[in-house]
Amino acid sequence: MTIKMVRKDNIKVQKVIELIEMHLNLLFFSILSSFPVFTFSYNYLVFCPLFAHSHHKFLAKIADTLTDAGHNVTFLAPIIVKEYEHIKYLETTKDIIYIQPDESLKQIGDSADYASFWKDDFGMFSMLPAIEKFYKMFSGVVENLRRDPTILDELKTRNFDAMIFESLAICAHPIHEYLGIKTIFPSFSMTHMTELSKSIGEPVSPSFLPISVSPFGDQMTFKERLLNTLGDFTFTHIFKPPVLKSLKYPYNDLDINEIQSKAPFVFFNSNPFLDFPRPTLTKTIAIGGISVNVTQMRLEKLSSEYDQIMSQRKKNVLISFGSMLRSCEMPDEYKNMIIRVVEQHPEATFIWKYESEDLDFAKNFMAVQIQRFDDRIPPVNMIFYRILIHLFLLIPIVPSAKFLVYCPLFAHSHHTFLAKIADTLSEAGHNVTFLAPIIVEGYENIKYWKHTTDIIYIQPDEKLKELGKVIKSVEFTKYWTEELTVFSMISSIKLFQKMFFKIYENFKKDLRVLDSLKTRKFDAIIYEVFAFNAIAIQEYLDIRTLYPAFSVTHSSSLSNSIGEPSSPATLSGSLSPFGDKMTFEERLMNTLCSFIYGVLLRPPTMSSYKSPYHTIDLNEAESRAPFVFLNSNPYLDFPRPTLTKTVQIGGITVNRTQMKQEKLPLEFDKILEIRQKTVLISFGTIMLSKDTPEDYK
Repeated sequence: MTIKMVRKDNIKVQKVIELIEMHLNLLFFSILSSFPVFTFSYNYLVFCPLFAHSHHKFLAKIADTLTDAGHNVTFLAPIIVKEYEHIKYLETTKDIIYIQPDESLKQIGDSADYASFWKDDFGMFSMLPAIEKFYKMFSGVVENLRRDPTILDELKTRNFDAMIFESLAICAHPIHEYLGIKTIFPSFSMTHMTELSKSIGEPVSPSFLPISVSPFGDQMTFKERLLNTLGDFTFTHIFKPPVLKSLKYPYNDLDINEIQSKAPFVFFNSNPFLDFPRPTLTKTIAIGGISVNVTQMRLEKLSSEYDQIMSQRKKNVLISFGSMLRSCEMPDEYKNMIIRVVEQHPEATFIWKYESEDLDFAKNFMAVQIQRFDDRIPPVNMIFYRILIHLFLLIPIVPSAKFLVYCPLFAHSHHTFLAKIADTLSEAGHNVTFLAPIIVEGYENIKYWKHTTDIIYIQPDEKLKELGKVIKSVEFTKYWTEELTVFSMISSIKLFQKMFFKIYENFKKDLRVLDSLKTRKFDAIIYEVFAFNAIAIQEYLDIRTLYPAFSVTHSSSLSNSIGEPSSPATLSGSLSPFGDKMTFEERLMNTLCSFIYGVLLRPPTMSSYKSPYHTIDLNEAESRAPFVFLNSNPYLDFPRPTLTKTVQIGGITVNRTQMKQEKLPLEFDKILEIRQKTVLISFGTIMLSKDTPEDYK
């Protein structure tokens, strides 16, 4: 065994240590991410019954994304509606297997009639006939394969690693079970599916969240909440999917909910900017917009005919009801209603996706453009995507924003995390000011940022210097010798609170720095959540938007502030020594400590810096945050319900491009080449190895 000791007070060696850490980070993230440093390719089966455009396009894009990443992808497509066989949404995936329908399945596909939805009063129970027809279709696919499993027998030899499918397509489950595929990734081509959420253990409360087929929004009356709850009960306990049996002996019944609960991730075609706010799990991945190729949209040009149409007025509106609800089947009174709306807006050009040449209802109307469009024709898609891009796909059509990043200097990890956020914003063209009160002297000499140049240091007074010295040299050595309990961190948290409250008091005595910042009119402030004095700064500077961040994986107090589900009976707290699998005694202790922390570790009361000097409510301020940033990773963090406003940015400090380009000095490169495995032992910047007891060493 070789132990190589290095001293971190040597600048050259310190740089090497950083490089080693960076290379190990690259190794770690190459395993977790889809950017393969090691060219591992997996065998994926994407299962897509053909019966609708949006569903077909969504799964085709997932297949192409995997193919482009170097994986082997087979696209298995049972045909239900015959016309979809000839629509090619796949671009790079070439291994496509179609399964022809028998007469019974073909009749079900041909008899699909969605025109009734235009005429019936729409309610959540209006969807029952359509869902029943879907279940018949998917049961028909299973029976086809049961009679002739030849295709599946051929696929068995491919040894698929995982299968991706639309959750609604229940026929996928007998297939992956027959093929022996252990890993499944259910997906949903619409924004949300209540049944899928329930099966993976995601919090679903119909008293405030609309179910998948609900006509209501997230702001419901008492009557609507009652109907929403009744609908949830109906779809959960009465109108269930048919029970499907295994395709192999002994032909057991398949428990779909139990199978889907084991999925490591599920994909939703949703976007947190547009979806209703709802609690989610870290395994729930929102990939709304995946089918939009932003780069292609920027490069491609419309034909001169359509470009001329789009340039006639300041505003353009595309009217489309998808591929199932056709405009041509709409009752005339609805069509006339649309025309009346169009007439009231002469400042806009309306482009209507219409599926028939019969335009008699509009013969007395010269001012609206009505064209016969088909989803397969590129212009209508291009027009639609152009509109989408300008709505929410991060094209910089708004002026750059002004951000204040607030970062008291006392620990490396916290400093690195916020500095990287600042640099990311600076690189995106925003104006960023980095406000850094010094607590531990010396940290002002460490430059973690590269692109942010507007740095304001605030020197500590004598009392704050003393607190910094305690942080640096004394307080944390005891954790090497004391038994770690849920109460171990109380004294340290109290010390942090003293530090931040002292900074708050220092600003109160001398507001000149903050007064100089007032003229900058910041749009938003980003800060570490335990640096609670940031709220007083935000209020004094009249910054409307705040983004709390946490450089550790999870903050129970922050979850409580933003309304995120946080149950200490099942979720370990931020300072808990327990994992996600707790005994009854540990759950009891975790729950008790959650209450005690809420009382003992409540931040000291702060009053506003300006008249009338009211008391600042930290929870109320943080509850208004549009997003919160956590330095966590769904692969590593304990599974827990989150909100769509909770954004996980674990690994943001790792620059993969730089990792691939930089090389270690020859001496350390040789050390790393001695054996197949290299392990870096580090306890961070607060728990120092030099303080480790001899028996631990």
